[in-house]
Amino acid sequence: MKTKNYIIAFVIMLCSVHSLAQMRIVCIGNSITQGSGTKKFDGSWEYSYRPWLWDKLKTDGFNVDMVGFHANYFGEDSQNPAIFPSNNGVFDRDNEGYYGINSTSFLNGENSSIWTGSSLPKFSDRINDPIKGYTPDFALVHLGTNDADSTAALLNLTKNNIREVIKVLRAKNPNVVILLAKLITVWKKINPEVDGMCAELTTLASPVIAVDLATGFINDPGLSGTMTYDWVHPNKLGQIAMMRGWYKALIANLNDKTKPTIIEKLAISDVKQNSANLTWDLATDNYGVKSYEVYANKQLVATLTNKPKFPLILNSLSAGTKYEFTVVVKDLAGNYSDGVSALATTSGINSTEASAKLESIQIYPTITSGKITINGAKGCTVQLVNSLGNNILNQMVVDNDTAEIELKNYISGFYYLQIRDNDIVKIVKVVLQK
Repeated sequence: MKTKNYIIAFVIMLCSVHSLAQMRIVCIGNSITQGSGTKKFDGSWEYSYRPWLWDKLKTDGFNVDMVGFHANYFGEDSQNPAIFPSNNGVFDRDNEGYYGINSTSFLNGENSSIWTGSSLPKFSDRINDPIKGYTPDFALVHLGTNDADSTAALLNLTKNNIREVIKVLRAKNPNVVILLAKLITVWKKINPEVDGMCAELTTLASPVIAVDLATGFINDPGLSGTMTYDWVHPNKLGQIAMMRGWYKALIANLNDKTKPTIIEKLAISDVKQNSANLTWDLATDNYGVKSYEVYANKQLVATLTNKPKFPLILNSLSAGTKYEFTVVVKDLAGNYSDGVSALATTSGINSTEASAKLESIQIYPTITSGKITINGAKGCTVQLVNSLGNNILNQMVVDNDTAEIELKNYISGFYYLQIRDNDIVKIVKVVLQK
């Protein structure tokens, strides 16, 4: 019995882990990645691209978790912290950015306590730290700005350090997607090497993708539209420009094959002749739900965002028709869930039944001196118009199987009797002769 309980608990734990799965992103780099916790000379904050990227992903529906060894802005005053304004809650600060660091110190660690208040462990220990450790799905690497590159040997050192960083990432997650930046410090000699390194290091399981953040980046503070405070550190324009570059690369390389979870319940209510209301449980996904697609008898009738408003009112349904309503979920990578369905039948009679009913209705005589009789039109509406299309007899509902209409008060001539059942109309020409 105890073994069975352990198994049940383990299954519950697995289900909970799956439902809480997120798109885990580590941002790797130096000051450009970490950002500063003190205001700049113009009163703005050097937020870095990270909060802008987090905010964009959250706004678009991604279930995102920013990961890393620390959650600090460099030199931040705890009494006056840098608070990023967002409608998506409190910015997730975790990152692997270190102000002033070079690729060697990033990889091997340093005795300095300026970043976290204690010595910085080597990267392989940081990512595997028993308390602060993490497993990224995506690594955004902007590393090398602070590296000396005056000789081939120094440039090769940077390249080798980046290779080792990638090895550490893959040791933690063999399927990690690595986005390797061409630096916004466009003069750095590592930039022309990035494409070749990506071709060299990419694998089927763990691609390494070049992200060109250099082209179009305006470093000169003296130019209109400058993207930096000081040739290196990005101002708001630069932070947003970097965010857009990273975002585009992330979306293009989601590497997500996991379907959204199936919806547990689809409820149909307030079913009428031509409408019905639908509600359902919201789905979850490892990265995030993009939309819900609603089908009526296999025909797409509505597409809703990841934040639908309930109930969904479906109009323009056919009367007296049996419907199978189905909802499927689409995630941000384009994967579809299995569908969940429910049945309902609208009230009234459908067009086929209405046509058959109207066909069987008998009207006589059609040439009359003052009265006509209608058989089999119970529940239908009747209207009489003259040859000019003007109403002579206002619309009335037939209450009995047999109904009589008096015409003796009308002038001789042609009239048209209109018998309607739902949207189907039968028109009979009547001649009044006195």
